[in-house]
Amino acid sequence: MGARILNDELHDRGVAALLVLPPQEAIDDGADLGPDTLTPEDGLRAYCALLVVSELLQDPAKAHLKSTAERAQEALQVAANVVAAAPEALLCAATYRDPGDYAVVHGANTAVLSMTLARAIGLGLAGIIDCGRGALYCDVAMGESARSLSELDSAHVAAVLSHPIGSFAAGLQGSALKGRDRARLAVAYEHHCGVDGEGYPTAAPDNRPHLYSRIVSIADGYDALVHDRGDRPGLARPVALEVLYQEAGKRFDRILLHEFCGMLGRFPPGSVVRLAEGHIAMTAAPSWDSRMFGRPSVLVIRDPQGRALPAPQALDLGMQRGERSTRIVEVLDDRLIPEQLIGLVLGEDLTR
Repeated sequence: MGARILNDELHDRGVAALLVLPPQEAIDDGADLGPDTLTPEDGLRAYCALLVVSELLQDPAKAHLKSTAERAQEALQVAANVVAAAPEALLCAATYRDPGDYAVVHGANTAVLSMTLARAIGLGLAGIIDCGRGALYCDVAMGESARSLSELDSAHVAAVLSHPIGSFAAGLQGSALKGRDRARLAVAYEHHCGVDGEGYPTAAPDNRPHLYSRIVSIADGYDALVHDRGDRPGLARPVALEVLYQEAGKRFDRILLHEFCGMLGRFPPGSVVRLAEGHIAMTAAPSWDSRMFGRPSVLVIRDPQGRALPAPQALDLGMQRGERSTRIVEVLDDRLIPEQLIGLVLGEDLTR
């Protein structure tokens, strides 16, 4: 009831772009999806649809075809419905990493993280979709130079620094500049502009990047940090959050970054951790209870001696009480663990 009153007040004041959601409330957009009807396979299908679009967008000859735009809209609609009803289903999928095709996976992961953050701050379905579209299209000018980051030379650095302008210019081709197109263009140009006036290609107007640009900037930065790059190895996910937070109020919007960290929890999905008893586990989902910020749901995958268990064992640390409770005592280098979260959840071997 409180959210409804607040939404009515916003509407009366002429603010139509925001929808305030109380905790755990899904967006009602006529979809019959809900937390109880969604399965991990639904999340995987939505994620795969984003991967297909991200792959198409890496080809300049296909990026502006009407069919690609239509497929992007369909994929974003499906993903937005999943994010609205059960965001953890897609957060799990967005932990996927493929060092051989960084650009495609990074585009899909950034879209999922951006859409989930958009939901977390109360944007409606249209805003969630627009954030996802901005994330998918913002790196289209990176092209082949970003498909793999095993090497980092001067040509690659030049491509990185110029891609916001290239992506912005590419978005003008065949565009009627509808509202969603203008938002996408803003994200393409501004997603590396800091809120402090620094960044590239130039400062955003009045040092105020578009809201969607600020959202995508955080998601883009986080996913880039956890991937192996030519200039550095990928960071453990909790460490990546700490690195992001060092740029709060500089590169990143402080309030949005605080919300992003709260959304992922102290140990984001995909983190490899050691429990107090010595077992090794992988974080499956953050606790949506803010009081349990450091007590996520995990899948225990190895015994204290490092031997793989016959099957992952689910454990919700937030539900444990008393003498039987355990806790996370150490964050491990997840590159040393071949398992990937999405494979563990689906019961499939996705190791490489």
